[in-house]
Amino acid sequence: MLLVRLLVFLTIILAWSAWSFPDSYYANRVSGTVFSKFTWTINRMEQQQDWSNTVVFLGSSLCLNDINDSLLNVWDTTEKRYVNLGFPHTCNAIVCEVLEELIVEKKKRPAKVYLALKADTEPDGIHSLYPLIADAGDINESFADQNVLALESILKRMAWNTNYFTQAIKKNNFEADRVMVSEYGIRNPPEADSSEVERIFTKHKRWMTAVFEEMERKNKGQVEPIKSQLMAWKNNWLGNRKFQDDCLRRSIALLEENKIPYDLILYPNLVLQRRGGAEHVKEYYYRKFCQGRTSNPVIIDFGGEYLKEPGYWVDVNHLSSKGADQLTWDFYSGVYSTNCWSNK
Repeated sequence: MLLVRLLVFLTIILAWSAWSFPDSYYANRVSGTVFSKFTWTINRMEQQQDWSNTVVFLGSSLCLNDINDSLLNVWDTTEKRYVNLGFPHTCNAIVCEVLEELIVEKKKRPAKVYLALKADTEPDGIHSLYPLIADAGDINESFADQNVLALESILKRMAWNTNYFTQAIKKNNFEADRVMVSEYGIRNPPEADSSEVERIFTKHKRWMTAVFEEMERKNKGQVEPIKSQLMAWKNNWLGNRKFQDDCLRRSIALLEENKIPYDLILYPNLVLQRRGGAEHVKEYYYRKFCQGRTSNPVIIDFGGEYLKEPGYWVDVNHLSSKGADQLTWDFYSGVYSTNCWSNK
């Protein structure tokens, strides 16, 4: 009897989460919050009809903060346009859903896509707003793709569906000053506080260095200690990292299948910039995601001396406004490294 009740309960959950309301409802769920960029992105994909001359940047807050698409559109006087579709927090699953919505569902083809890589950590878990972009069918399919947190997203979707009927009697947490109304996708980062940046650098230097050293060992094929192997197993199968990795591979495959040019950007990290060794991090990621692909993508990284200075950062991963403007200029003018490791 208990099993029957449980099955009935799960059936109700799945059925209710599978119900779909207008896309505008889900898009506006986070308008007026810190996540209003999601609303902006969904609306942009709907409203912009022609993407054939548009270069797209996709990724986490590193992309959101560090690529100034406003400046790119001023500097480039050709027909080419640039749009920053970065969003707060890291989630390859959301990147994949955005690409599928844009390319498969809306039949729009960007001129080029730049995907994001984070130097010091690989994404795991699942973004709380994954069910905002992914519908119930996508979430249910992710079970088969070994998304160990799919149930969490289903429950979130069910809660939002319930809210459709109860929102009128709930407190409205909408904050008008958080609504993203800019024509451009960059989130203007704060100015640098050098002393605070140095404090954060000291706090994170040791463990980030350990991450970079582990990548170098893997490049050399060295056997990892048992403790590291157990941690990797935990991250992959309990922390959802395998699903996140597979989502990045799916994004790459989708771009290749539709013959849309793409490359990857390894966004700068203050510890890595001062330590050196970005080529080892790029090799690690190239072996993991790109090796053997006929499109032969490159991984871009930036090595300007200014990236070692605290005045260009707000923490060890995110650039200040001055830093973002300089990085954007380096990208536009081609001042970066593009080792592709295709000979490895």
